[in-house]
Amino acid sequence: MLRGVNSTSGPRLVRFGIIPLLIYFVCFCLLTFPAITQFGSHFYGDEGDGVQNLWNIWHMRQSIEHLRWPYFAPEIHFPEGTTLLGHTLSPTNAIAGAALESFFSPFQSYDALVIFAFVASGLSAFLLAFYFCSSYWPSIIAGFIYAFSGYQMLHIGSHINLNSLEWLPLFLLFWHKLLTRPSIRLGAAAAVFLTLTFYTELYYFLYAAVAGLLFLIVLAAKAGLRRFAGGASLRSLAVFFLIMILTTGPFVIAFIKTNQADPFQDNHDPVKFSTELLGPLMPGFLKDWHGQGLAIGEGVGESFLGLTVLALIAFAISWWKSLRNRFLDGWLLVFVVFWLLSLGPWLHVGNKNLHVAMPYLLLQKLVPLLSVAAMPNRMFVIVVLAAAVISALALARILAGVKNRRLAAAALGCLALLIFLEYLPAQQFQTTKPRTSAYALALKAIPGKGAVFDDTYEGGQRPLWLMMLYQQMTYDRPVYGGYISRRPLSVVKKDAATFAEYRAGNYDSLCADGFRYLVMHGGTIPKAVLKFSDAGDRVYDLSTYDNYCRVKFSS
Repeated sequence: MLRGVNSTSGPRLVRFGIIPLLIYFVCFCLLTFPAITQFGSHFYGDEGDGVQNLWNIWHMRQSIEHLRWPYFAPEIHFPEGTTLLGHTLSPTNAIAGAALESFFSPFQSYDALVIFAFVASGLSAFLLAFYFCSSYWPSIIAGFIYAFSGYQMLHIGSHINLNSLEWLPLFLLFWHKLLTRPSIRLGAAAAVFLTLTFYTELYYFLYAAVAGLLFLIVLAAKAGLRRFAGGASLRSLAVFFLIMILTTGPFVIAFIKTNQADPFQDNHDPVKFSTELLGPLMPGFLKDWHGQGLAIGEGVGESFLGLTVLALIAFAISWWKSLRNRFLDGWLLVFVVFWLLSLGPWLHVGNKNLHVAMPYLLLQKLVPLLSVAAMPNRMFVIVVLAAAVISALALARILAGVKNRRLAAAALGCLALLIFLEYLPAQQFQTTKPRTSAYALALKAIPGKGAVFDDTYEGGQRPLWLMMLYQQMTYDRPVYGGYISRRPLSVVKKDAATFAEYRAGNYDSLCADGFRYLVMHGGTIPKAVLKFSDAGDRVYDLSTYDNYCRVKFSS
């Protein structure tokens, strides 16, 4: 018999809250060492998308302080600004980070968010696994699998929005409860956690919705649709959908209208961002053995599950009859469906496109908006969650079959150690310490908020605009360009036109657009006053360029 809640001892808060959190915190420290010794002094992110997420927090704080709508950014892509509806703003993280920055430094706040994302993800997966297997330590291991998978470790330092996996398991937990034991309270709880998922990462909202639908299909196949036609079910589902419509409906409508009127650009190629069929067997350290990186996906180890986890899944399937009442069939369906979807439009095996059509092609037709965010590889996160829960079911079944407690503990410890060793990252996590440029400090010291045209980052190349955003956080002025996930077509055209005028030396056009300062690396503008020069970086005051500019800015 599986060990259940009644076999536990000690206060529930300690056993089901504090202890798991401490375990996952220790695991985070070990797997990312020496990052914990650099907490606050260094940035738990890179100078790529990590900086973008740091800027998100800065932008959110600006929006709160100036009572502005956060999904519009007047401080980038000057002078018109840009919508952020297509950008990975991740408001839950941005708001939390903005609140933390009232008491701590930006690096401390961001680092705390990263630690929270990993630790809380482990806790929520632990609670989900325990709900289905009723066994404590197998659930702890499930939480580790989910929180420190290859998927998670690949994105640390770049995408805190993708590391923030804590709401997904809680939604699926309360969604299953809602479908099996309907109540208004459960309907509201499921809606709250799905809303938090929505405002953390839109990808995860879509995945949660698909997984929830699969749950519904499995339960309906077992008990029939009439099970959900009762008064309690209808009332709880009505509460769920009402809350979702109120909390997410306005954003969805605004997103669709904006994309129709001014289509989002900079979208990804789903063929490139797909997983490899052999990915679950390929950790990062096999990169050189397999070939110098895959031609697809964001990393070789992204879809790595490990031999131990795959073996546990096989064991669970072999105990189908005894585990079916634990919703094994539902989790296996989720596992298979999302694995197939993560493979993208065409099957890739051994770094070769076999041109075999995959289910993602059908999903693209059913959900046209996927063209805006076509990264099927990220669907593997649900595969990881399903694998974690199935592994917990298998481990619980193994423990139930071992009468000797010491032998059971030894077996569980060995399996946990194997999983831990397989999940050791191939490369040490590198914290960074982005440098604040001297010209940014000089601009900060100049009174006023004149807009800046910054050409120190190689002519407006989008990836290099990230560090320009980092400098903007210092001098706090509107800027030309700015790296966001997806720009509307009008913004792309305006950026190109503005940069073309600058390259042609038409500085009057920059004045007309409202740019007060021009920052460039090398080069001279004889007519403009040089406000700062250091290591080749120069800041020119365009208000002194000619009479037109003087009139423009004096007015």
